[in-house]
Amino acid sequence: VSGGLVEKLLNETDEDGITPLSVLGMFWKGREVQVKCGPFSGQFGVVSEVFAEGKDRVEILLSMLGARVNLRMPAHALETG
Repeated sequence: VSGGLVEKLLNETDEDGITPLSVLGMFWKGREVQVKCGPFSGQFGVVSEVFAEGKDRVEILLSMLGARVNLRMPAHALETG
């Protein structure tokens, strides 16, 4: 890992020492994800919002049984492809 990346992450941490997901660049609006645990495990969705204040929450849009549902999920419950 380059020193510049480490410095950037450290500079973006909040007072609790947590770096928001938006800074990490793992999730962005429109990115396809798969739910890897919980009641929606195996479902595919699209990221509709990444919350800076929620630290680990991502809102995804799932299409299930002909309906669209927005869910806020913890980032650890999602896989990117």
